[in-house]
Amino acid sequence: MATSTKIKPRTLANAIASAEERIQSEAEKVRSDLARFTDALPALRQTVEDIKDGIGAVSEVEAAWRKGEDLPDIEYAVALGKDRMAQVRKESYERQAKALRSRLVPDHVLLAEEVAPVFKALLPGVEVIATNAPLKDWSDDVPTGTVGVVLHQHPDVQVNPYTGVLSGKVTAYYLRAALHRPVNVETLERSAKTRKVILSVASNEVGDESAWSTIAGADTGNAIDPEALVIDALTMRVDGVVDALPVILKVDPSSSTMFHWVNRMFDRDPSTAVYRHTSGENGPGSWTLTAGPRGAFRVVSHEPTVTEEIDDAGTRTAVVTVAVNTVNVFRDDFASYFSEAATNDAGAVTVGLGSLKEARLEHVSTTEGYAAGAQNYRATFTYESRAA
Repeated sequence: MATSTKIKPRTLANAIASAEERIQSEAEKVRSDLARFTDALPALRQTVEDIKDGIGAVSEVEAAWRKGEDLPDIEYAVALGKDRMAQVRKESYERQAKALRSRLVPDHVLLAEEVAPVFKALLPGVEVIATNAPLKDWSDDVPTGTVGVVLHQHPDVQVNPYTGVLSGKVTAYYLRAALHRPVNVETLERSAKTRKVILSVASNEVGDESAWSTIAGADTGNAIDPEALVIDALTMRVDGVVDALPVILKVDPSSSTMFHWVNRMFDRDPSTAVYRHTSGENGPGSWTLTAGPRGAFRVVSHEPTVTEEIDDAGTRTAVVTVAVNTVNVFRDDFASYFSEAATNDAGAVTVGLGSLKEARLEHVSTTEGYAAGAQNYRATFTYESRAA
């Protein structure tokens, strides 16, 4: 009786699964070949070291001649060949072992899996798959009409020996129809930070969106074929996931803290531009912001003060206080923007300060003479970290 083979439907998940099966099969052969070379290397290295120390095959023939033994010249030629062969074989095995290691794919996709929730939060309902299969191994098997994100973890993943944090590169492939658009890169990086994933864009090519590169579904003029499956690519450097409080050797507060917050508070308005002044009439650490709907306004941040305490368990609490003055920014608006930024950044890690525990804004006074008044505030940021 004839047996039938069940054909898997053409889906993104099945395309990835088939590619991973092929990779796993190849990986087994690579590991077998690698074991053959690595098993032979210790003896070869020892032989080469012996030759350097004067106890190789040539040295044995020369020692016999010094003792008066009548060895034919051919013995010396054979010894030369034997010593040279050991050296060449050692170098060859080391090169081949290195090449094989570069072909090894990690047996996990932990780094890509840590990035996956960032995309799932920004693209609800869109399938997100973490894999070690490169694009060339599955792209031809994906049907038109597919919408999904594939996170390819690059083979070279490093592990911090002190913290166990994974670091490496992950390339995101966004498969979409022509009418869809990739995730905004700034939104992606901000979402990652709030989830304690230290992520930055590693590719700077421009596709349909800043830093994304359209690699399929577009012609040479980057015109999108409405019938084609469009694939956008974005390579990210993932420096790890902070599972605990970050280790900060020394607290480094600066006006850049408030600059970050000014950006965070107003970045939802695409017409807003933030400029940082380091000198001039506004003084160091001040900013002038221009928003189309509201005209010009200014936020001035003075140099911060910081206090810190370290408890017996080694947890450091750093409190950064900054005096902030605003001109032509309504008080309720500024307080609302600040509160929203505080909620979104809770737990996020700032270099030199630690993980944000709390951010508070206190209104101090109003200076009359402006349409919205010149408002004076005190901003307080509390960060936690581990002291080294």
